[in-house]
Amino acid sequence: MFFIITGSHAQIWISPSEKDDSKRAIDQKLLVEIFEINEKTLSKLSSDEQAGYKKLVEDWNELLKLSFKKYWRLHSSPEFLSYTEIQNKIKEQDSYTVFLARPFASSTMQNQSDAEAIPCAYSVYLTKKGKFKSMPETEFVVMNKAETEMEYKFILYNLSKYLNAEAEGKNYRDESLYNKDKNFQTLTEKTLFFDNDMIDPDYSQQEAEQAYPHKIKFCNGDEIYQVQEKQDEGSLFLTYLLNQSFDTWAYAIVDASTMDIIAMQTPARVHFAIGKQFTTDSHAKALAGKYGGTPFLYKEPVKIWQSRTKIQLSKKDFKYLGAKATVNMN
Repeated sequence: MFFIITGSHAQIWISPSEKDDSKRAIDQKLLVEIFEINEKTLSKLSSDEQAGYKKLVEDWNELLKLSFKKYWRLHSSPEFLSYTEIQNKIKEQDSYTVFLARPFASSTMQNQSDAEAIPCAYSVYLTKKGKFKSMPETEFVVMNKAETEMEYKFILYNLSKYLNAEAEGKNYRDESLYNKDKNFQTLTEKTLFFDNDMIDPDYSQQEAEQAYPHKIKFCNGDEIYQVQEKQDEGSLFLTYLLNQSFDTWAYAIVDASTMDIIAMQTPARVHFAIGKQFTTDSHAKALAGKYGGTPFLYKEPVKIWQSRTKIQLSKKDFKYLGAKATVNMN
């Protein structure tokens, strides 16, 4: 399963031809990579900072394990190991499925305990001859490493949903995965909780409210998290998904009660020849040369649904986001 974005539409792509591999990924033992202490980072910290850093990594791993226990339904007893331990396991035999996080800044798959590398791909891999296969069986690319239970819930629920669908031989048009009529009805009936900070400063809240064709409530990131946590039956929220190569992204409206994606929309103003709209200063300079232009630049880490994001929607984005044509196109 991959997320495909073009200049006009976004799709979650699954293929019946991958049925056997996806079924094997579910049937095999699952190994999950845990976060590890980065010794280079540790050496730069004071003794008090080192204690805090170690506690942070410990908390990340506790959250990872808790989230798998609550939201991953395909394997009953995953094994949580370091990257080195996983490598040793798969060299012994190829009958493992591996869950890894692949950050944007890394050219190879390796553990990243520091949150410097964003965005991040959460991927399920099969192994072959003691190595990871070149392409994952399923993958979700989000704007940053998950740091909350609700972020993990969204990622793990959708990864397992689409991996299981592919194992059952379904394709991306299957109505059990994306029912256009049902999704549009959900859009019209439920309220989209939208972060105030995500409105383009050139437009007022009133203009955005008039442009979005359904019910919308403007609030802050904490309120949106509470809606997710309560699994509010009447609520929707907005997040972002990226394509496999990290170079374009799309908005996704998510049902807070289920974590199902019900609508996707490519941004109205994105120059797709440039891509990489979210990055650091150093990445921006490199990408400007590669793509022949100046990328959109967001200096802070981009959260997938919290108010620190620097991605902002224009009036056209609000209009297209709730349109029936948008739902039908994806």
